[in-house]
Amino acid sequence: GAALGQHGEVSLIPWKHAILENTPQKVVVKLWTRPLRVPILIEKTLTLFHDKASLFIDEKLSNESATQLDIAWGQHIAFGLPFLNDGARINTNAGKFFAEPLMPPNRRFQPGVETKFPKALNINGKEDDARTVPPAVAPAYSDLAYLSGFDERAFYSIKNEAKNIGFALTWDARIFKHLWYWSERYGTQDAPWWGSTYALALEPWSMRWQPDPEKAIADGEWLKLDAHSCISTQLTASAFEGELAL
Repeated sequence: GAALGQHGEVSLIPWKHAILENTPQKVVVKLWTRPLRVPILIEKTLTLFHDKASLFIDEKLSNESATQLDIAWGQHIAFGLPFLNDGARINTNAGKFFAEPLMPPNRRFQPGVETKFPKALNINGKEDDARTVPPAVAPAYSDLAYLSGFDERAFYSIKNEAKNIGFALTWDARIFKHLWYWSERYGTQDAPWWGSTYALALEPWSMRWQPDPEKAIADGEWLKLDAHSCISTQLTASAFEGELAL
């Protein structure tokens, strides 16, 4: 019953940190924080190696209370300009695509329809390729869709083919079962974007967005964190040039 805000408070509060290793070959830093509204310890350990263009991210949530907690857990990974100026190409091992019904009408994909990824239907009911991100000169729109049906180890890449550079992410699909495919391309003219935001986010989440959290919890869509227990996971974020080898 407590109000947590649209994205909670973790991005708005201080974090503590400690440098665990700092050599020419390897750098490791640990970060941790405790939200004010929920009794959770959040820990992240970030690792870089001198010969790898990857960031290794180890995360851990610890329930410090005597109460079972229901958790909606996600990673906010977004891309903007100039990377998306020429458009981009998405590659992933997702099997399903579903556009969120509860979005404003100024959108790209037809809401409430599940298709086999990469096929999708656009707002006019015509077949669309969800792998293709239009260039910045394309008409404005806002949208939210979900990719699912991953293998146990999920991955995606997003590549600017004109510049031959890209970003890739791998994660555990047993925890983050859905990939939120959110676009805000100058499409929202009121709060909070005021027609000035251009971004595309590809965000691993443990669940789809649900306007009724109690229903989502009852349906088993949220993670459950038992009293005094913890859950851990690892993600790997990589930059690449040319072809990506996973």
